[in-house]
Parts: sequence; C-alpha cells; structure tokens
Amino acid sequence: MEILPVYLFDEVVRLKDKALGRGVDLIDLGIGDPDLETPQHIVGATQEALNDVRNHHYASYRGLPELRQALAQWYRARF
Repeated sequence: MEILPVYLFDEVVRLKDKALGRGVDLIDLGIGDPDLETPQHIVGATQEALNDVRNHHYASYRGLPELRQALAQWYRARF
C-alpha cells in the first residue's frame, strides 16, 4: 500500500480545502460532485423508468437502432 500513489481527487480536494482555508474564491472543477438538488422532473422520470419491468434487464450490446441512427446523424452533421 505504501508504494501506491495518492488518489488524484483526494489530492485535488486537499488542495481545494487548503485554498478555501486561505480565503481563495474558487470554482471547483474537481470530481464533479453535484452541489444542487436533482430537479424533480428528473427524479420522477427515473422513478418511472425503475418501475418499468422492461428496464429490468441488460440492454442489447447493439443498442437501440433509433438511438444509433440519431447519434450517427448528429456526428455526420457535427463532423
């Protein structure tokens, strides 16, 4: 264990806390831990999806054809 490097985000948090302790005003771009409550419409949609038994299995490794087509169109338009 002694030869393993420090976990990167542990070091980021340590440095952030040190800067905040010195009164530095900073924007935390570290690990991405939300600091706002999840909007209720997202919580509700998640609960509905969890209650749908069609979602109680692994997805196909090929994905949803409609989603694959939409992604391909987006990439074609974007790049």
